[in-house]
Amino acid sequence: MTQTEARHTPRQFYIKSSETKDSYPKEIRCFCGHLIILSFEHAKLLIGILTGLMLIVYDIYCMARRDGQFFAMFVSVLDLVVAEMCLLVMLYRFEELDIIQQLEREVKELARQNEQVEKQREKMTEFWSNAQQLTELWLYRTVPRLDLYKEVHNQLEDSGSEDLLHHMAGANQQLEDLERQLGAIQDWKQDGQISPETKKGIGKAINEISKESELDKMLEKLEEATSSKIKALGN
Repeated sequence: MTQTEARHTPRQFYIKSSETKDSYPKEIRCFCGHLIILSFEHAKLLIGILTGLMLIVYDIYCMARRDGQFFAMFVSVLDLVVAEMCLLVMLYRFEELDIIQQLEREVKELARQNEQVEKQREKMTEFWSNAQQLTELWLYRTVPRLDLYKEVHNQLEDSGSEDLLHHMAGANQQLEDLERQLGAIQDWKQDGQISPETKKGIGKAINEISKESELDKMLEKLEEATSSKIKALGN
């Protein structure tokens, strides 16, 4: 036989599994026989039927060899036959029962996936909430303060040597007061004490102070704002 003929010759025995998670249904081919096992429960049912048939044959054999125990062996065989009939009825209706089981498994799987989606949604909601909080903190507190520090630093560089120490001490004091009056970062979060409108007003007011071209006026306005509490920055 050539290699080509061997490749096209059907195999006499093989087991083919599905690519699903539980690898069912399975197809078993043995010579001229062909069997499809729908699920693990289906396999257990087939094994039970085969075991029952073997027990019936064994009891009949024992009944034929033991004349004195005929009635007891007959009752045993009858019980096995009844059990076997029940298993055969289940096998006959198994496809319908298996569909119900598959639907139940699918419902459980959908419930599990729904739970995962809900957890993912909660994580995404928390992520975007934190992102929103960081955005407001960055736009209305961090960036305006950095701009103000830059302008103060530039003005100090342009100051004369005789006024440098005086201006530096005043700038440090006013910037410390600003940091203190801005409050804790926790208050700037979405559920904090500072409202979004107040945050915008604070950022706008600090930006206006940064636009002053003279350091004395800049520090004077900053002192006026910080001396009347941070909310005055939003007015």
